[in-house]
Amino acid sequence: MKKTLLLYIALLMLGTSSIFAQEAKSPVDYVNPMIGTDGMGHTFPGACVPFGAVQLSPDTDTTPHNIDGKYQPNVYKYCAGYQYADTSIVGFSHTHMSGTGHSDLGDILIMPTTGELQLTPGEKDNPDSGYRSRFSHSSEKATPGYYEVMLDDYNVKAQLTTTQRVGVHKYTFPQSANGRIILDLNHGIYNYDGKILWASIRVENETLITGYRITNGWARTNYTYFAISFSQPIKNYGYKDHERILYNGFWRKFDVNHNFPEMAGRKVVSYFEFDTDSNAEVVVKVALSATSTEGAIKNLLAEAADKDFETIAAEAAENWNKQLASIEVEGTEDQKAMFYTSYYHTMINPSIYMDVDGKYRGLDQNIHEADGFKNYTIFSLWDTYRAEHPFLMLMKPAEARDMVISMIRHQQQSVHALLPIWSHMANDNWCMSGYHATSVLADAIAKGADIDVQEALKAMVKTSNVAYFDGIGEYVELGYVPLERSGTAASTTLEYCYDDWTIYQTALKAGDEQTAEQYRERALNYRRLFDKELGFARPRHTNGEFKEPFDVLQTHGEGFIEGNSWNFSFHVPHDVMGLINQMGGEKEFLRKLDELFGMHLPEEYYAANEDITEECIIGGYVHGNEPSHHIPYLYAWTSQPWKTQYWVREVMNKMYRNHIRGLGGNDDCGQMSAWYIFTAMGFYPVCPGTDQYILGAPYIPYAKLQLANGNTFEIKADGVSDKMRYVKSVKLNGEPYTKTYITHNDIINGGVLEFTMSATPNKRRGTTPADKPYSLTNGE
Repeated sequence: MKKTLLLYIALLMLGTSSIFAQEAKSPVDYVNPMIGTDGMGHTFPGACVPFGAVQLSPDTDTTPHNIDGKYQPNVYKYCAGYQYADTSIVGFSHTHMSGTGHSDLGDILIMPTTGELQLTPGEKDNPDSGYRSRFSHSSEKATPGYYEVMLDDYNVKAQLTTTQRVGVHKYTFPQSANGRIILDLNHGIYNYDGKILWASIRVENETLITGYRITNGWARTNYTYFAISFSQPIKNYGYKDHERILYNGFWRKFDVNHNFPEMAGRKVVSYFEFDTDSNAEVVVKVALSATSTEGAIKNLLAEAADKDFETIAAEAAENWNKQLASIEVEGTEDQKAMFYTSYYHTMINPSIYMDVDGKYRGLDQNIHEADGFKNYTIFSLWDTYRAEHPFLMLMKPAEARDMVISMIRHQQQSVHALLPIWSHMANDNWCMSGYHATSVLADAIAKGADIDVQEALKAMVKTSNVAYFDGIGEYVELGYVPLERSGTAASTTLEYCYDDWTIYQTALKAGDEQTAEQYRERALNYRRLFDKELGFARPRHTNGEFKEPFDVLQTHGEGFIEGNSWNFSFHVPHDVMGLINQMGGEKEFLRKLDELFGMHLPEEYYAANEDITEECIIGGYVHGNEPSHHIPYLYAWTSQPWKTQYWVREVMNKMYRNHIRGLGGNDDCGQMSAWYIFTAMGFYPVCPGTDQYILGAPYIPYAKLQLANGNTFEIKADGVSDKMRYVKSVKLNGEPYTKTYITHNDIINGGVLEFTMSATPNKRRGTTPADKPYSLTNGE
């Protein structure tokens, strides 16, 4: 008895976890899809699987992009369809972009209803005016691959999950209700009057419908085919076309609006009724295809036909957990939530864009068959070339390789012979500037991807010489894009120079010395923009004169896209030593860097730019928009690399929080998230196209990468904290390491990178010329 009592007391002293073992959290348990769903993040909370074609998520309003051609600024916050502050849900659509600052999609909206039939969504301020429903966040549950909410106006429980190409809904209706499913083909994100060119539905049998819609949005011609199966037979159905058709031919012979198996029009909203009194559950499986309804049916049969909702939801969660578990981290609960949510966000877009049989719609709008690769879409390249694609090359090299081949096929199908600029759904929407697909190709080649280097180089060279695209002709002739040709002439020139350097690198790999020399010269064109007296890049006119007047702080109307000269002048990642020279030498370069982070940027300088707000800024450094993302790491090329260690932690603390407003800017298809992951691990790819990652300081004490080749790479930073943020010393595989960078091979060959942290900077580490990262020139 005495021994038993002593054992009991000992167990109490050890804590209850010793008596009742608690199951350890998996990576998927840390993901919070609600991060960024309010404010500038523009993320969505709904269900998807890694790189899936379907992103099934609630949309909370119907704000149009324009009314009679006039832009509606409020639409900006609905880029992902969902805003946390809203109190009603319009329905659940199947395609969403993650974190963008412009948008499209929101295809094939489903909404369960009961009671009086309503075929318009109604207004946010008056939910009773349409089929939308009020909801409470207390009933929401969002985890990777699963979303759940109670639709309060109908007392319907909605549960969502997906496969790669199929969205799966489970609706539980109240007892004695007349259950109904609204299928709204008029709904869309960034919608406008006239966006839907045509929509069609066929009732194939009592549980299967097929159809398509064609939209004219950010993707100018977007075909979305679908096949929808219901778990119960349809009892009654119909539709309304909200736009009067001026010519209806002899379809007048039929009552097409009620129980007629062909429905079509430009603003089609349909409904399907079920006997939910006998069975309260209706499971709806929506398969998508860009090629045909036949392709959609194949996708449905292959991925979801013989599985119940619970099985599909469990498989989605396991898929996510497997992908996320490739990086093991230690840290606080909030740090782990932010890390794994960021990792989750890097695997939403790009998205698979082909059927299970390999068929896909190409840029030429013909149907192609992928041979030896999987075809992808949603390439937000102005954003994602910087860190998202390099991160995928590190952790998901097979997918990254297929994305590169998808871009090359895009170029081969382009009537312009251009690699994608910003592409989605077999269209280039031409957004932003540069031809940054060249960076993604060059980076993959530099890191050993299985890609035909000659084929890639050919695509890159052709792209960089399309004279009529965004000032390339003038750029080749003058060495810069003149202000008369483009309102963003200066930033476009800087971007072309970096892109040309990536072509130079690829030409070296291909053994093409003539092309390499040509593009090396083009890569140095950035020098033509620097005003030596001012010390900043400045747009020029065709006659060679600099723009007058000129304000280096203004982010609008000064020749730079979504940024100012203060930030964009640092955009020479391929020749940082040359940049230091252009800015007046190291002392002046350091002064400018320090001033950028320490200044106050008044609102007047970004008020006209919807992509930049106060929450995106530290001093004058605009982290919430991509052109600045490499800047904190530029100290590595100077005698003060320790300042990177200070500032990256400041950025992490302010711009990334485990909160609905936790992202200090648009996540932009994973770019903001990839920056977080790299920086949390202690390094960042300042210049994609080299094999180097620039060292900062880890944000978390431990990370272990399970690499695709079977090796592991560990990063250790015992005791790291806001106070202990500085790097005293580094060891690589047990040996002292003094360089300010590590290489891709250092990582993928496996090993241990160990940081000894300190409360004070080591001002000598990494300061010798031999320790410095790559630069095209030595500053001559």
